[in-house]
Amino acid sequence: AIMGQYECQPEQWIDYLIHIQLLLPRSSTSYFFTLPKMGMAARAIMGGRTKIVRRIQRSYNKEIRRKTLEQMTINLNGKKLSCMTGSFHVRDLIVGGVLKTVKRPSGEFITFAKK
Repeated sequence: AIMGQYECQPEQWIDYLIHIQLLLPRSSTSYFFTLPKMGMAARAIMGGRTKIVRRIQRSYNKEIRRKTLEQMTINLNGKKLSCMTGSFHVRDLIVGGVLKTVKRPSGEFITFAKK
């Protein structure tokens, strides 16, 4: 249950938020805001980005059909690394400016954005 009837001192709230791991002490008077298990989500996102980029780098013309990339599952050592779909990772890389879409007569392809 959350701290009684919400009639607590600020110090008690801070102690409670530290206890449920939403605040991490940085110094005696400042804190980091955090989300539990966020490290696992960041690892999954970085792993997905790496897999997509490596797959494009290994391709013949450095471009792959978008549908093929979006259907990828992100595995690491035989285990599913990310619960996020391939389309999530593709859109993430496009929005981040790493990849771009190219329309061809045979469909939509993904390639590296020029820097």
